Amino acid sequence: MESLSELFRTHPLYANRFRLVKEYSESEEFLRARRKIELKQNLLKALVPLCRYCGEKKRIGEMFCPVCGRCQT
Repeated sequence: MESLSELFRTHPLYANRFRLVKEYSESEEFLRARRKIELKQNLLKALVPLCRYCGEKKRIGEMFCPVCGRCQT
């Protein structure tokens, strides 16, 4: 009966919604997408002309600040 009533709703019931989100969060597709996003975020951090910790200038693409020596990713 739950699945029949769900046909007339705009969103799945909460129990089904949580189950589907949990299934997706454990899927290989989600893990690939998450790794890709994390890699992009880390690369963008390194492509900024200022150190994210001390604020000193650094060359774009340097992974370590020349002043404080901290990693930019």
